[in-house]
Amino acid sequence: MRSPSNYNYLYKNPISLPAQNLRFETPLGQRPRQFNNLYLYAFLFLFSVSCNILNHYVSDYLHFVSYMLAILGCVPCGLAWLLSRELFRGSAAHVFWPTAVVITFFALSIAAYIAGQIGLADSGFIIFIGKLNTLLGSAVLLLTLLEPIDGFANEGKRERRFRISFMLGYGALLATSFSGLLPSPSGDASILPLMAIFGTLLAVYYRAKHPIIDKNRKQIVDLNPSLASSIQLLIKTEKPYLNPEIRVSNLADSLKQPEYKVTQCITHDLGYKNFNQMINTYRIEEAIGKLKDESQSNCSILSIALDSGFGSIGPFNRAFKQQTGMTPRAFRLANLSTEQN
Repeated sequence: MRSPSNYNYLYKNPISLPAQNLRFETPLGQRPRQFNNLYLYAFLFLFSVSCNILNHYVSDYLHFVSYMLAILGCVPCGLAWLLSRELFRGSAAHVFWPTAVVITFFALSIAAYIAGQIGLADSGFIIFIGKLNTLLGSAVLLLTLLEPIDGFANEGKRERRFRISFMLGYGALLATSFSGLLPSPSGDASILPLMAIFGTLLAVYYRAKHPIIDKNRKQIVDLNPSLASSIQLLIKTEKPYLNPEIRVSNLADSLKQPEYKVTQCITHDLGYKNFNQMINTYRIEEAIGKLKDESQSNCSILSIALDSGFGSIGPFNRAFKQQTGMTPRAFRLANLSTEQN
């Protein structure tokens, strides 16, 4: 793997690698190759909600079918929680205890429903089961709303907008449902479930197009030398690193590429640890040129740091010393005195 210390070589010689059959393992899995759990939970949730809708229309005619639909449709909120974990945690959601909680909730729901059908709803044990079931249901409803907050601060703009949209949409559904703004035993009873189905399809579609970056799971990924050259060319010609607010999403938008592909290319093809390391490498090269320039010898170190794209002097000093082994001031003195001699 190329080190960022080879910056000058990469900058002047865009990489040229065979475009086919380039594959290796990396700890930064950008696009998961399997969405089994996501699609599974989405299907189960949509199926459960659909059973609720159908039950509303057949309950007066087909009692046995209505009975089965009521059982199959009694756990959409638990499935919504599992689905939200897949949407916002990726492979980190693959632990058993949430599934166990939902299975327990489902079993209690079935028990409470059957007890009500056979006239045991007033027994103390069934009342206890009902209260426990209500408690679990309230918990998973709240957890579904909170799942998008996990890792929110570390996400890019696009992902944050998605998470905020999910919370607003889901919160609106809950508020509407509990406030009774829509009548229930009328034909309008299917409005909220249909809205939930539509929102679920949108969320799953978005996640399929913009998968979560899984930093803990090894993936087989393809190199993309063409995109690597495009990134280098863009940085060389437009110097986006001079903007202290630059984000990988900005670079992806300029290149008209998905954000995960740009991140993958930076860490694999170009050999940087992450986007920030790459940007700081270019910024330091910019600063080095200014510090060597005798005509800018009267410019303060702070001015050079800001002109090179850094937002403050502290990160500049740390990045500069890490890359050159010297402080900016010592580097300037050493180079200017060498030129004078």
